Amino acid sequence: MPLCLSRLRHLLAPVPRQVIQRRAAASWAAAVADHARSGLHAAALTVFRRVLAAHPAAAADELAYSALLRCRDDRLAYQIHAQACRRGLAASNPVLACSLLAFYSSARSDHPAAAKLFDEMTRRDAVSYTAMMSAFLRAGEWAQALALYPRMLAAADAAPPTERTFAILLALCASRQLCRHGRQLHAQLLRWGADLNLVLKTALVHMYSCCGFMACAHAVLCSTPKTDVVLWTAMISGYSRTGDLQSALQMFRHMELAAVPPNAFTFAGIITACSSSSGHPPGGFQAGRQLHA
Repeated sequence: MPLCLSRLRHLLAPVPRQVIQRRAAASWAAAVADHARSGLHAAALTVFRRVLAAHPAAAADELAYSALLRCRDDRLAYQIHAQACRRGLAASNPVLACSLLAFYSSARSDHPAAAKLFDEMTRRDAVSYTAMMSAFLRAGEWAQALALYPRMLAAADAAPPTERTFAILLALCASRQLCRHGRQLHAQLLRWGADLNLVLKTALVHMYSCCGFMACAHAVLCSTPKTDVVLWTAMISGYSRTGDLQSALQMFRHMELAAVPPNAFTFAGIITACSSSSGHPPGGFQAGRQLHA
């Protein structure tokens, strides 16, 4: 009986105002984030502006800020960045900082602003390093993107690279000039015993095929039984790029035997191989007509 009375007193006790404000902030942030994740950007902005007018303290939440940055509203993003700087969140909050990095690198293509924000961050994790690499990749700054990788490994507080990190770095190395770096990344993945999932396998196949090393790309394809349409298409496109029609057709047949349905990009790759063969070996025109049929 005393226990029940104690619990009843606890339930009936007045809730402190700070607790109510924290709960309100969390609720409004969740509402804004839910709309933004669902692609309802206009609704997310409407909810945020209404809350901002009625409860300014509740609206100033870093999770809500991060969600709103997905709406790609330039004016609002600059306001969020300014407010975050005033509250000391831009450099200290990794979630908000990475959202700002993504905004500057993708929506505005403003990699100098992204680099400045990155340098001001007090804590950098694998996500922030990867976001900055992605910003440099979009800007065509290959050397700066690759230079971040050894910095990331040397950082005492940085988490290990993620599959997204390696996918971006391998995309950077998809050329003859940078293939040596791609081979080193592949060797590191094998040395660390990383699971070559479909994301990493596709990135490696794309890198090797763009460099013209189709034997290496085929070895990656066969390294594990995991395949999907994107991986098969990357192989077919690689053989198409090198003008090897027979190997491209063979990959297409293996894909059909694996019960993986082709998509439009697969057909585009195999038809390109047929058109670029120029009769050497013969049969490219006939194979293309069969695919058309």
